[in-house]
Amino acid sequence: MALLGKDPGKRAQPDSHSRLTAYAAHHERDRALALRAWRELLGDGAFLRRQPARRIEGTQVLRPLREQSGIGTNGTAQRSLAAIQNLALVGDTLDEAMRAAGLLR
Repeated sequence: MALLGKDPGKRAQPDSHSRLTAYAAHHERDRALALRAWRELLGDGAFLRRQPARRIEGTQVLRPLREQSGIGTNGTAQRSLAAIQNLALVGDTLDEAMRAAGLLR
């Protein structure tokens, strides 16, 4: 904050940037930081909840389709790459992180 003079607020794509935390955790052999990386990737679990799809037709598209709101190709690709990198760097803490998030019993 001292550098910016104010709180910058939320980070953009914290789930995708969890790979940076995972790298630091791996490099420093820091289990707490590894768990933080998974918390960043998993977030509040909203990505696991199904959102209502909307139908798009007419002149907007070549053929009618159903679009899932809140899902885009870039975000999905970045989340997937982060998951792969987190698994490679701090995969040994995944079960613990999933239990802590209430996603695994």
